[in-house]
Amino acid sequence: MNLLRPKGALAVGALALSAAMLTPATAMATEEATPGGGKVLDIVSQTTGAFGVPPAAVAGTQFGFTGENYLYDTGKPFGTFGVQCLIMAVEAPDAVSQCIETFDTPRGQITVQGIKTDPDNEQPDEFTEAVTGGTGHYAHVTGYADFSRLDDSSYRVVFHLRNVK
Repeated sequence: MNLLRPKGALAVGALALSAAMLTPATAMATEEATPGGGKVLDIVSQTTGAFGVPPAAVAGTQFGFTGENYLYDTGKPFGTFGVQCLIMAVEAPDAVSQCIETFDTPRGQITVQGIKTDPDNEQPDEFTEAVTGGTGHYAHVTGYADFSRLDDSSYRVVFHLRNVK
């Protein structure tokens, strides 16, 4: 999904991107071609809401986040995201969670999923998750997303995509 939570609260997750006001041509311009035929999409996701974030990690607890996305290079709005997570295990002081994220863009949705250990019950500063599919322009997409914390409520998300229409 961490653009996600107040310090000390468990939040595993990532982000989701959804386009607010971009035209398809503008959205396409944000996907940079890479050698080998892939595309890179670079955004910033900022959390604006959360639910179920527990004060302490407890296995079986669900929590999530919502927020808005912006193009990394221009800061223009680029939709919204949603993250839903489940704490799978707690091995003090670490927690293991699985999260599913949806990024809704002007050209379709991108779904991402991952499982990770949060050292000392803190969201990691960097992590990578698998791109599991999409809709519209991203109907057959595969790849991965790199997440890097920018501050307590936002992450930079760099999607490395293949099979983009």
